[in-house]
Amino acid sequence: MNNCKKIITFICLLFICFVFCATFVKAADICDDATVKLIIRNSDKKFIPNISFEIYEQIKDADGNPKYGGKITSGKISSVLGYAIVKFKPTIGKYAIKIWDKNSSVGEFWFFNDINVGCGGSVEVTEYLSGIHLILRDAESNLRKNKEFSLYTQRYDADGKPIKEKKDLVAKFNTLEAGEITAYVADSSHFLSKQGGDYIFSATGINGGEFIYYDINIKDKETTELTYVFSDILFTVKDSKNIAFPSNTKIEIYKQDLDYNGDKIFGDHIKDIYTDDKGASVFEYPEGAYAAKIKGGDGKYQYFWDLEMNDQARNEIELKTGGDYETGEGACENKSKLSLVVKNYNGDYIPGINFELYEQNLDANGLPKEGAKITSGKIDQLGKGEALFNPDPRKAYALKAYDKNSNVGEYWFFDGIKFLCEADKKIEKHLSAINVILRDGDGSLRKNQKFSLYTQKLDFDGNPIKEKKDLVSSSLVTSEKGTAVIYVSGDHPHNKNKKGKYVFAATGNNKADFIEYGIGVSGNQDTEFEYTFSDIVFEVKNAANEPLADANLEIYEQSKDSRGNNVLGKSIVKIKTNKNGEGALEYAAGAYAVKIKDDVGNYFTFWDVNIKNRERVNKKITTGLVKINVKEETGDSLPQGTTISIYSMTKDNDYYYKNKNIKSAKIAANGYLTVSLAPSPYLFVVKSGKSEYGRAIYAEDGKITNATIKIIPDNNIDSLSKFKISPPKTAKSMAERLKGYILLQVESKGEAWYVDENTKSRYYMKDGAAAYQMMRKFGLGITNNNLSKIPIGIDDRFEDCDQDGDGLPDKMEEAIGADTNNSDSDGDGYLDGEEARNGYNPLGKGKMAIDNNLTETVKGKILLQVESRGEAWYLNPKDGKRYYMKDGDSAYQIMRFLSLGITNSDLEKIETKILQ
Repeated sequence: MNNCKKIITFICLLFICFVFCATFVKAADICDDATVKLIIRNSDKKFIPNISFEIYEQIKDADGNPKYGGKITSGKISSVLGYAIVKFKPTIGKYAIKIWDKNSSVGEFWFFNDINVGCGGSVEVTEYLSGIHLILRDAESNLRKNKEFSLYTQRYDADGKPIKEKKDLVAKFNTLEAGEITAYVADSSHFLSKQGGDYIFSATGINGGEFIYYDINIKDKETTELTYVFSDILFTVKDSKNIAFPSNTKIEIYKQDLDYNGDKIFGDHIKDIYTDDKGASVFEYPEGAYAAKIKGGDGKYQYFWDLEMNDQARNEIELKTGGDYETGEGACENKSKLSLVVKNYNGDYIPGINFELYEQNLDANGLPKEGAKITSGKIDQLGKGEALFNPDPRKAYALKAYDKNSNVGEYWFFDGIKFLCEADKKIEKHLSAINVILRDGDGSLRKNQKFSLYTQKLDFDGNPIKEKKDLVSSSLVTSEKGTAVIYVSGDHPHNKNKKGKYVFAATGNNKADFIEYGIGVSGNQDTEFEYTFSDIVFEVKNAANEPLADANLEIYEQSKDSRGNNVLGKSIVKIKTNKNGEGALEYAAGAYAVKIKDDVGNYFTFWDVNIKNRERVNKKITTGLVKINVKEETGDSLPQGTTISIYSMTKDNDYYYKNKNIKSAKIAANGYLTVSLAPSPYLFVVKSGKSEYGRAIYAEDGKITNATIKIIPDNNIDSLSKFKISPPKTAKSMAERLKGYILLQVESKGEAWYVDENTKSRYYMKDGAAAYQMMRKFGLGITNNNLSKIPIGIDDRFEDCDQDGDGLPDKMEEAIGADTNNSDSDGDGYLDGEEARNGYNPLGKGKMAIDNNLTETVKGKILLQVESRGEAWYLNPKDGKRYYMKDGDSAYQIMRFLSLGITNSDLEKIETKILQ
C-alpha cells in the first residue's frame, strides 16, 4: 500500500514538472522588452538634465564583486522631462549603470544592484550625483565670467605627492556669464577601483601660467563648494621723487631663480606688462617669487627682486627707481611709408586687394591679436599699395588683407612688424585663393553664373552649416571663361573659430539651390574647386518603345509617411519632352518622383528618381499601354472606326463593377485600339446591336496589356455585371529582396552595409565598433532550445583561438556548451568541428534537430542568446547557417566574409540610415 502511494506521488511530481517546464520554455521563447525609467538628481534633490548614461549587464569577478559586462543600451536625461526611458531585451536579471556629465571614462559614476528587471518588466531608478560647485573670482572679488578651466582626477607620485596627468582630465569647463558652474563627478565609492575620489582644478591666468588647486574632496551625494581666486600683483612704478612713470611703461616679468652660489638670477621670461596713465599695472600669475626689469628714459635697466605672489590674493608692490624718469621716444615725428606687394602662388600680382595695419597686442593667453587700427590702403593695378603713418618704434604691428569682405575670409599676418623712425618698410605677401570652375551637367562651362561663398561652421552635432553672418560675398560671378578666382584665407593663425573651410552656394535653373560644403583652403597654396550643376536627362517612351513627344513631366520632392511608404512632397517644376521623348531637369541632388498623365487624365507615378550630387543622371521612363481588339463570334475582327468605351471600375467584396465612362475611342486601321492607361482596373465596352459586350483588365505599369473582346453571350454585360480581376504582381523592391544581407560595395572601396529587415534601410558597417552597435541594435532574442535547431556555420577564413584543435573556436564552443579543452566533447570518436560542419550534434548522439521553418523565419537576423550571456549569432541568408560573433571585431570580419557584392546603382535603390 505504501509503495502504491509513493508511485502515485512520484507520477504527480513528474506531471507538475512537465507542465512547469513546458510553460517555462514557452514563456522563454517570447521575451518582451524591459523598461527602465531613470531619474538623476543632485544633492538638492533637483533633477539634472542632459546627463548621459549607459546600462550594462552586471556580472561578478573572481572575488564575487559586481562588475559590468556587455553594454545593453544608452541614453541622455531629458532637459524638459527630467528623466529618460529606455527599453531593451533583457539578457540577465541585474544591470549596472554608468553615469557621467562630461567624460564617460574619467570621473564617471558606477551604480550596481540598482536595476533588477526581467522580460516585460519595468523599474524606476533614481540616482543622486555628487559634484563640485565652483565660483571663480579675480583678486578684486569680481566674478571671472566665461572662464575656461579643467578638472582632473588626482593621482599621487612615489613620494605621495599629488600629481595631475593628461589621461586624468575629466573635461574642460566654462563659467559662462554666471561666473560659476557645477561639475558632476563621482566620489571614490562610485569608482570601479573604489580608490581616490579627490580632484584637481587647473586654469590658465590672464597673463598665462597654470593655477592649480589640489585635494578637492568629493563626498557621496553631496556638492562640494569651492571659490577660487586668481592671485595677482598690483605694481605701481615711481621714480625717486615719487612721481609715477608714464603710461605704457614696460615692466618685464621673469621667474626668480638662484645660481650655483645661491645668488638671485633672472629665470625664464614670463611676460611684458605695461602701466596705465597712473603708472600702475596688474600682473596675474600663480603663487611664487618673481623678478622684474624696467627701462628708464635713459635706456638703462633697474632690477627688482623678491616680488612675492600670494596664493589666491592680491599683493600690492611699489617699484621705485633710483633716479628721475626721463621721457623716452613715442610716435615718430615724421611719417614712414609702408609698401605692400601682393602676389598669388603663381607669382602674379593681385590688384584690388584691401589692406589694414593694426597695433599688435597679446590676448589673455599670450597670443597675438589686433589692437587699434592705424592705417589702410588698396593694392593698385600694378600689384602694389602704399600707406603713410607715424610709427611708434616701441610697438609691433599686424597686417590684415582681404578681397571681398573685411571680416569674413580675411587674411591676418601677425609678424610683429617693427618700424624705426624715418625708415620705410616694404612687405611682400602671397595670398591663397579658390579657383572656381562651374559646369553644366554635360560638361560645358557655366559662364556668367552668379554664386555666393560662405565660411563654414558646424552645428551642435558636428554637421556643416552656412549662416548669413558668415557670408564672404553674394555677388560673385564666373567670367566668360566660366571661372572665377576668390581670394580667401586658410585657418586663422590663432582664432579657432575662423577655419579655412568654405561653402559654395548658387541658384541654378528652376530656382534650385545648389550647396557644396567642405571646400578647404590651405594657407600656402590655391584650391581648385570644379563644380557641376547636377541634372537628370529623361528618355520617356511607351511600352511599345515609341518616344513620348510633348509629354508633360510633373516633378515632385519624394518623402516617406510614418510607415515608410513613398509619398509626394512639394511640387517642383513641370517639363515637356521634345520630339524624341527627351527632357532635362537641372536640380539639386535628392530623391524625386515623376508624374505623367495617361490618355484618360490619370497619372503614372515613377518613384525613386535620384539625382546625384555634381553629376548628370540618365533616366529611362516607360509608360504602360493597353491594346484592345474586338472579334465577332466567327473570329473576324470588327472594322476600323468601331467605337470602344472605356470605364473606370469600383470594387466591392473582391469584385469589380462598371463605374464612370472616362473615354470613347475608335479602332485604328490595324484592328486595335491602343491607349495609354495608368495602372488601375478598366472595363472596355463595345456595342453590337442593342447589346453591350465587355472585357475587364488591370493595366500594368511599363508593359503592353493585350486583351480581346469577343462578341459572344458570355461577354454580354449590363449595369450589374461583376468581374473578378487581380492587380499584377509587383516585383519586390531591392531592399525587400536583400533584407538581412551584408552588402559589399564592389565598385567603390569595398564598404560594407547591413540591410535591416524592419526598416528596409542600409546601415554603414564602418568597423568593429559599428558592427558591435548593430549587434545590440538589431539583435533578436532567442532561447537556447530554438537556437539549437539552426545549423552552425564555420568559416575557415576567420582565425580565432582553438585550444583543443577540434576545428571550433573556443568562444564558439563556450556559446554552444562544448568543452574547450576536449576535442571530442561527447566522446563519440568525432571531432567537435567535424560534427558541426556536417550537421551532427557535437554534444550528443546523431544529427542536430534542424527546424527549417524556424531557420527560414529568422534568416538575415542577428540572434542574441537571452538565456545565456547574450552571445550573438548572424544567420546568413545565403546558406541558412548561424555564425558566432564573439565581439565587434569578429562580427565585422565574419559579416564581411559573408557579404554579397552589389553595384553602386543597385545599392542606391536602398535607403541609407545612420545608427543612433
